[in-house]
Amino acid sequence: MAYEDEDNPGLGLVHNHPQENLEQRTIYVQQEAGENEPDVPVLLLDQGQKVHIATELLDRYDKRLPAPRRRKGQRRLDRCDSLVAFTNRYKSEQTTAYATDVGVDVVFDDVPAGPDGASWREFTAQYSPEFSEAVREWLHVHGKVVSQEAFADLLELRFEDLMEKEGYPAPATVLEMARDLQINREGKFQRKLDRATGLVSLQVTSEQTTTSMQVHPRFMIAVPIFEENEEARAIEVRVQLKVSRDKDEAPRFAITLMRLDELRRDAYRDLVQLFQEETEVPLFWGSSK
Repeated sequence: MAYEDEDNPGLGLVHNHPQENLEQRTIYVQQEAGENEPDVPVLLLDQGQKVHIATELLDRYDKRLPAPRRRKGQRRLDRCDSLVAFTNRYKSEQTTAYATDVGVDVVFDDVPAGPDGASWREFTAQYSPEFSEAVREWLHVHGKVVSQEAFADLLELRFEDLMEKEGYPAPATVLEMARDLQINREGKFQRKLDRATGLVSLQVTSEQTTTSMQVHPRFMIAVPIFEENEEARAIEVRVQLKVSRDKDEAPRFAITLMRLDELRRDAYRDLVQLFQEETEVPLFWGSSK
């Protein structure tokens, strides 16, 4: 095998002989694949008995070039429209997208179509949608049992999310319930069920008065699922009143956002479809790894 000696460039190509007393020398192995391929620097150790590729020298060589030999790097984008714009800017015939349940990966230098060819697959972009601020606020109580005060405060804070729908209480009615809960925080509490209507009421007895307020078991909100320019989607919120046997203990409320996983899936697939329509790159459902 032929080498070029870095310490003695004037010698041109020399051959490595075992009898040479080499403790450590840097040499370049000339490639035979083509004229455009750079020579590979290696280190000869232990009198030429060990060969080690000089990675540091390769990196230094790359940085001295006017531009990298190929594109590589991973980009993480926060919005679907940014992923669309980024993909359209850099896409080629080798660009492929892969979608999973959590996000989209775009491989710009993917393996080319057909039986032949290969690629490094080192230039990629990723996007994973995040819940909107409104959904994140409701997630603070989803699947949890919260205090009377926390439930009332949330209804006041997110009043704009409440929506009208037949068969559900109007937003003004839900807001009235929130204000009644804020006012009646002390006393003896008792849960009562109207078997004729199925409605639950909370009875609060203080030293002077007894107040009864209706607790609606469900109501509707309309919020965008992701932080995108997306239309609001209707979500049913179910409420279960929990009153302790100790009537002096304040009531608590179990809150559940119904069909949230299904709504997220539908909203996400709409974004994936939008990405594919706007970029026209091949898309496969599955991991890019």
